[in-house]
Amino acid sequence: MTFKVSLKKNTLKRKGRPKFLSSITNISVSKSQDRRHILHGTIHIINILINSFNRVLNNIGIDNFMALIDGVLTDFRQRNINFLISKNASLEEKVKKVITIAFSKRENLTIGSSVHNQGIEKARITIESIKKEIDKYCGSQIRDFLEIKTKIILLLMNKTKNKSNGKVANYRIEILNILKKSIADATTILELIELLNNFEFSCTLDIINENTTKEQNIWGLNSINKLIIAVNTYNEQGIYQVLL
Repeated sequence: MTFKVSLKKNTLKRKGRPKFLSSITNISVSKSQDRRHILHGTIHIINILINSFNRVLNNIGIDNFMALIDGVLTDFRQRNINFLISKNASLEEKVKKVITIAFSKRENLTIGSSVHNQGIEKARITIESIKKEIDKYCGSQIRDFLEIKTKIILLLMNKTKNKSNGKVANYRIEILNILKKSIADATTILELIELLNNFEFSCTLDIINENTTKEQNIWGLNSINKLIIAVNTYNEQGIYQVLL
């Protein structure tokens, strides 16, 4: 789907995902490899930026917001990031360019086997669905630690019981089995939550990816922690420092 940003009733909306900006991601990859985000491209970058931009837009008005976005683009140029956009471009096009540049951030990209990267993405989707099922399971009832832990393990067993001849599907199962063992070893509710979040948001998964450097893992973990604080405190500057 083509990446689009629209503005209606002073609210920015987006469709699709941007392509990588080649001037930033000029990294050679083989036919069996691709690039993947450490901070999730949609969850962390696009969605958080759009939500953040909308809060700021409603607080300061469209003219001041346009000036803010122009300032961000100027900052990118001062960092020698090469991109093309007209000074007279619409606000939607400028926001689209900002998100594309953030989406292409070099520190946030790891190169790896296409099979592994696709397997990780499919594992993320499975973990996201498990979290939703656990939310429904708990509902308004009070569940103790052992009940929740057992439910998570049963869900993981159910979602890994069908063997496949496909490499991507098998790598997904391998990841979920690692998670299942970690859940079995957990001793607190907090550990269960942290494990599900870390695996879904990929940093823990990147530790088992031999192509991701130690520095990238540290950057990813630190950035997620900063983002959680910034999002929960509505600290837009904190969000921009991490993502832009």
